[in-house]
Amino acid sequence: MGKGGTSLSQTQASTHEEHSCMHKLMAMTKVAISQMGLKYGCPVEDVITGLSVQCKGWRSMYFIPERKGFLGLAPTTLLQTLVQHKRWSEGDFQILITRHSPFLFGHKRIPLKLQLSYCIYLLWATSWFAVLYYLVVPPLCLLRGISLFPKV
Repeated sequence: MGKGGTSLSQTQASTHEEHSCMHKLMAMTKVAISQMGLKYGCPVEDVITGLSVQCKGWRSMYFIPERKGFLGLAPTTLLQTLVQHKRWSEGDFQILITRHSPFLFGHKRIPLKLQLSYCIYLLWATSWFAVLYYLVVPPLCLLRGISLFPKV
């Protein structure tokens, strides 16, 4: 018996199903990318590739298998994390202001709501304005005795 009272054959069948599903998903992804080609020349080439695949009529789906197929590498130090975030911010903003902008590249190819979704992601670099405001203004107001909220 395997985990939770399942037999070995049930576990093997489940594993085979998951592997088959992952294999089909990867095969569909490879087909889409082979038709499109990977887009290079940008620090976040996966975003441009995804946008171009969607503009060609392929649809996205949200898929979370129970068992992780593979694990990626993540930054382990603060310096590596900051460098990675800088790379993503620059790449996302570069996409927004070039011909690969969702409003230019995706115009009449993908729905407006998808274009806006890409723009929210691509404007991630500008979120530092709000973070800086909330890090600086409330402590200054508290230190100087200024009320954060209007008097009613």
